[in-house]
Amino acid sequence: MSIWTHVEAAARMVPGLALVSPEETAEVAGRFTDAFVVDPESRWWWTALRADVEASSITYGDGDALAFLEAWLPADGQLVLLVTDEEPVPVGAVRGRAGELVHLVGECSYFEYVITDDTASFGILDTHHNVLIRVGRTPDTP
Repeated sequence: MSIWTHVEAAARMVPGLALVSPEETAEVAGRFTDAFVVDPESRWWWTALRADVEASSITYGDGDALAFLEAWLPADGQLVLLVTDEEPVPVGAVRGRAGELVHLVGECSYFEYVITDDTASFGILDTHHNVLIRVGRTPDTP
C-alpha cells in the first residue's frame, strides 16, 4: 500500500478533514515552491530552500514530533497537508485545522510532508532526518 493510500484512508476517518483535488494540490504546491524552494524538481524540497527564506528548525530525534508540530502551527484556520513522501510532486493533499492534521500525521506511518496555508505564507516540512523545518511566518507569528 502506498503512503498516499494509507493517508487518504486515515483522513476519511478523521472528522473535519477533506481530501484536496489533484488540481488544487498542484496549485498549493506551486505557490509553496514559488515562495520557498529554489528547485521544485528536487526530491526533498527541504534541501532546496531559497537562501533568502526565513527558516528555523528543530531536531526531534526520538521525541514527540507531533507536540513540536502542533506548537508551531496556527490554532485557527484551514491548512493543507501536502504529502510529498520523498517525491518532487506531492502525491496528494488533505485540508483541515491544525489539530486534525496533527492527529492524521500521528495515525500514519512516517512520511515526508509539508503543512502550509492556501497562500503559502509559511510551511512546516518534516524530513527523514527527524527534523521539522519552519519557513516563512505563520499567521500568528509576531
